[in-house]
Amino acid sequence: MAKKDLSFLSSALIAHRGLHDNKVPENSLAAFGAAVRSGYIIELDVHLLADGGLAVFHDDNLERMCGANVDIKDLTVRKMRKYRLAGTEEKIPLLKDVLALIHGAVPVIVEVKYDAPIGETVNALVDVLDGYNGDFALKSFHPLIVRKLKRKFRNNPVGQLYGNVMFKDVSRAKEWAFRRIVNWSMRHSDFISVQKENLEDPNVELLRKFNKPILCWTICDNEERLEASKLADNCICEKIL
Repeated sequence: MAKKDLSFLSSALIAHRGLHDNKVPENSLAAFGAAVRSGYIIELDVHLLADGGLAVFHDDNLERMCGANVDIKDLTVRKMRKYRLAGTEEKIPLLKDVLALIHGAVPVIVEVKYDAPIGETVNALVDVLDGYNGDFALKSFHPLIVRKLKRKFRNNPVGQLYGNVMFKDVSRAKEWAFRRIVNWSMRHSDFISVQKENLEDPNVELLRKFNKPILCWTICDNEERLEASKLADNCICEKIL
């Protein structure tokens, strides 16, 4: 098998959920269009909908972005279309529409959420990404999703997300075992995407010594970016690009 091309992961700064601000909402076609025009790598999030569509949206629930107490996984594409993002005219996009907009102009990093059956989610990604003519990578917090993605996307980079946020709802009795699983997944992933507070963790330092590409999230100002760049290969940045 040919070696995967990882170089595009550090070819430009990464726009977290697109290039958004107070007027342009995150994970919107407007935010992605702005990132394309500025030449930034795009990071986005996907959820599997009830009818098999892949929505580009971060939260499990629509409350924060749309003002509705509705779980994204319970919506169909038709029902999802009625909601607007952050009081604008922007709708929640489908992944296929975002890819049509980007059209290979800049690389894309897709974070795969895990509030739906893993196999169905991964298969839906295969259907949408098959034949896409552009650089893309995939990542997830869930080690089983990472494992399935690596099996299905043998020519594309697949990464493990890592950070303190993963363990906040895990009991002490389960945390030790969960950390071992996550550490195993990081060692066998093509890259890791690390919370900025965890850049100096010993397991991250070990992977750095073995030249594992490290992406740092989420960077919110230039001072943080300069500091993180000492330890990470690239930064996922918020509203500062």
